[in-house]
Amino acid sequence: EWPRAAGPPMAYWSLFVQYPNREPVLRELLAPQSLSELRDALEVFDDQHLLVGDPHLGQFTPVERVSQLYDGVSLRVAVPRRRIFVCRQDGLVRGRPVVWYPGAGAEQIEAAIVKACGFPVGTAIELLDQDVAVVISATIPNDSALTAVPLAPEGGSVGARAAPGAPQSNGVSRHEQHDPVPRRGGPPESPRRPGPGVRAAVTPPVPPRAASVR
Repeated sequence: EWPRAAGPPMAYWSLFVQYPNREPVLRELLAPQSLSELRDALEVFDDQHLLVGDPHLGQFTPVERVSQLYDGVSLRVAVPRRRIFVCRQDGLVRGRPVVWYPGAGAEQIEAAIVKACGFPVGTAIELLDQDVAVVISATIPNDSALTAVPLAPEGGSVGARAAPGAPQSNGVSRHEQHDPVPRRGGPPESPRRPGPGVRAAVTPPVPPRAASVR
């Protein structure tokens, strides 16, 4: 049975409250009549959880009713986080946790999944729950185990490489790559050009004919 507050219902209570990333502080306020009144008095946001120290279990549990509270109780304000476990379809990564907090967007979550799986930055992925596609959002059920599959870009495939023996387009033609004879500098030689030691035949000029006189 939970301890009960001593004194009249409107007595002041001393509550030890620990806010996120802070040391516990003492808050004195009127005995709350409802959980909404308590959350307003302690300035607990809607996306935060209010936990109460359980004297029997020695741990903190969610505050669900006012009867769990009493004078001198220890409370903790927690920021809920969501966590999933991702793996790669090729099996290189298995069960790696990805965690986010309220306010994270779908693009941020996708980027965290891509990084956790070791994909290149900016890789578009799809999440699968077995054979069912899962929309990437901040409301994915907690502790889900999902598989990340990279999506192929339009007109291509993921990690596509040139086939062995395919011509390379590095600004050099295929003939130039496989030409076994090194080329000399300067313009190409004419096939009719005489080789060394051979005199070229020279046709003597033909004198013009004299005009005929009648």
